[in-house]
Amino acid sequence: MTYFAPSRFAFRDEDIFDLLGIGFGPSNISVAIAQREMAPELRCLYLEKRDSFGWHDSMLFDDATMQVSFLKDLASFRNPRSHFTFVNFLHSQARLADFSNLQTLFPRRVEFHQYLSWCADFFKDEVAYGSQATCIERVTHDGTPLFQVTVHDVDGERTVLARNIVHSGGLIPHIPFPAPETDRIFHGYHILNRTGSIPEGSHVAVAGAGQSAAEIVQYLLRQGARVTAILPRFGYMPADDSPFVNQVFDPDEADTFFDAQDRTRDKILQMHATTNYSGVDLDLVKEIYADWYQGRILGQSRLEFRRMCRIAGATVEGSSVTLQIADELAGATTALNVDYLVCATGFRPSSACAIMSSELQSQVTTGEDGTPLFARDYSLVTSLDADTAVYAPHMTERQHGLTATLLSRMAVRSGEIINSVREKAASHRRRFPRTEQVHAAG
Repeated sequence: MTYFAPSRFAFRDEDIFDLLGIGFGPSNISVAIAQREMAPELRCLYLEKRDSFGWHDSMLFDDATMQVSFLKDLASFRNPRSHFTFVNFLHSQARLADFSNLQTLFPRRVEFHQYLSWCADFFKDEVAYGSQATCIERVTHDGTPLFQVTVHDVDGERTVLARNIVHSGGLIPHIPFPAPETDRIFHGYHILNRTGSIPEGSHVAVAGAGQSAAEIVQYLLRQGARVTAILPRFGYMPADDSPFVNQVFDPDEADTFFDAQDRTRDKILQMHATTNYSGVDLDLVKEIYADWYQGRILGQSRLEFRRMCRIAGATVEGSSVTLQIADELAGATTALNVDYLVCATGFRPSSACAIMSSELQSQVTTGEDGTPLFARDYSLVTSLDADTAVYAPHMTERQHGLTATLLSRMAVRSGEIINSVREKAASHRRRFPRTEQVHAAG
């Protein structure tokens, strides 16, 4: 079979792709792997706005571990014999035996990033790096309904035609209170890029109570900072990774969740939030507590907690950051002056709808709350031709469950998307053979 290998400089504006991927992080790398193994006949191109692969690389602390088993990599749950498993990566690096001696399912995040980069390198001829998709439109090309995507790259603006789109534009850092983003106030996503400019002994506030917030607190303490952790609860809550609860991430549970009533889905998301967003690895909780207590013993603690508190706003004047802190225990709002504020306040999934033309947006079906609806195959429900689709798996948490933005079900999900794309592309070609003939002649 033939592998089509376009690049930013090789593909033509008139080329028609069966699948256009927007973003090339773990989700679309997994899609590319599934496509190569399941449907290599498809013509595919992936657009990535960054100049090279990276996955939260500005948060890759040397000793941070994954919170998900390495078996939940980009391929294993769909195809354990895949070339692209984490185990095969270890074998290729001559580290399989050494890793096995660790007796753990949870590799360091730095090593898993190496694995993801290793996978991405196999598709470098199918990815247009430094290319940002800015608009998705519906067009008719030689009598055939297609998607046209406007792309900006180093050469300027161009367009790409595709039958189907998989939008996996990643997660957008979120700050839930008014604050200017400056060199003194920034999201935790940028922590390793910013800490070089934070002098030792600086007073740093860290807002947030999840895994990232706890990791940043520990990192800053090790860098010699004085840290105030601002927590919306009484303390860090351990992540619930117990076996029965973890079944919420099992591949088959996507069907169970999708078929449930709206109120039941909302209840599951609320009840099991500590499996994902707001939980902290128990070992890390204990380490931070031990550091705090050691400071008390020595009478030189550099860590304090503001419990049941939220930041209502933040301003910068000169070298000082003033925080307005709403204290639920005291029932009052007080001011706190610090040198820096790090916002470990989570992310929001990027929206495929945000870059759609207004005409295309109007054809997206929404629920009673105004949010887009999705089919079981992760495609947006629309009034468009059934043989073309926009898939946006990162946006599907309310209908598909907690795994929408996680690695846990990514391998299986990618196979489901490729099966759907393959069926739609084949049907589309049968219905519009002239476009295929014109394309082949070109």
